[in-house]
Amino acid sequence: MGDPEVTLQDIAALLAAMQAENLSLRHDMTAIQGQLAAGITSPWGTTPSPRVRQEGLLRQPTFTFGGSSTATNHDTAIQVVTPHPVQLAPPERFYGDSTKHGVFIHQCHLHFMARSSPFTDDASKVAFILSYIGGDAAQWSISLVENDDHMLNILPTFKEAMR
Repeated sequence: MGDPEVTLQDIAALLAAMQAENLSLRHDMTAIQGQLAAGITSPWGTTPSPRVRQEGLLRQPTFTFGGSSTATNHDTAIQVVTPHPVQLAPPERFYGDSTKHGVFIHQCHLHFMARSSPFTDDASKVAFILSYIGGDAAQWSISLVENDDHMLNILPTFKEAMR
């Protein structure tokens, strides 16, 4: 049943040492994640994007212990996600032509999908859409903003009224 020289006390001491090392590594990782969330450059020379900080894409470390019986023999894998933003063309200005409404809304939704951090609620999405409205359609949108219309905070209602 294994090496008779290894006692239960040896195993308990090894486990205690591994737990202490694990606790120390978790403390270090928490400090690093705090720095990354605050936008401080990490020891690896990267700064996470706002999306990474907001959506919690910083990963907990994965600890794997090798076949050795010592608590100090381990490999640590830390994954920090730093996505590269997608470059999109801005939506074409919408002047109220109903035949171009669908394409315009589609172009706006591509921005919402590719860059989720600035578009955290319907009001920010509606504001983005309004920023690309011109001509007679802009006159319609001005009255909505001046009257603080409720649909400025409800994207589906706004899109239906816009159609």
